[in-house]
This record gives sequence, structure tokens and C-alpha cells, in this order.
Amino acid sequence: MDDFSIFSITNIYSLPGVNKNNEIQSGKRPLSSMVPSIITTPDGDVKMIIARHLFMGDSLQRAITVPRIHHQLYPMVLTYSHLIPDRVIHGLRVLGHVIERSEYDSSVIALVRFDNYSS
Repeated sequence: MDDFSIFSITNIYSLPGVNKNNEIQSGKRPLSSMVPSIITTPDGDVKMIIARHLFMGDSLQRAITVPRIHHQLYPMVLTYSHLIPDRVIHGLRVLGHVIERSEYDSSVIALVRFDNYSS
């Protein structure tokens, strides 16, 4: 899904803008394709925004800049960052994926809150 849809214009994946729910209209707020993740404790306290940073031990900078693989579902094409290792690309092809190198980078915004932090 795109953030905005214009009937006569195709999107980055060459799909036509046919989603009436996301057509640009005056005073209308578009649907969103972003997926913010906020994880909390059972008490409702926010504990993390980005899983790779906490679960995998990556620095926040590394979690943001790590190469990405993306599948839009339609068309049935997997796109990948130029930084993905060749062995990974080969393995995905062996599994039958149709693969294209992405011409675009993703955009990531991260927020981390430190409890009991003083400078």
C-alpha cells in the first residue's frame, strides 16, 4: 500500500493507483503503510522501538543502516539492497524467488527512551 494513491499514476512498483481509500482528496488523511513498533511491558511501560537494537544487540545506528530485503506481495518480486551478500541472493534464487536489486534505499526513523537517565 502506498501512502497516497493517484488513479492515473503508477507507483514505485509499477502498480496503478486504484485504491479508492487512499486517493488524495482535500481535507482527507491518507492511510499509512508505515509500521511503527512500540513494545511495552505488561504494565504498559514502553520498552523498545526497534527490535534489532535490543534483541540482536546491534547499535541503534547499525539497526538503522543494515541492508534490507523487501517483498511487496504484488508483484511477486523480492527487492534487495545492493549491500545484501551475493550468497544470500543466490540462496533466495535457489528457493525460487524472483529477485531485483532495489534502486532506492529505505527510510528509517528511530527513537529510544532511556529510563532513569541523567547526563
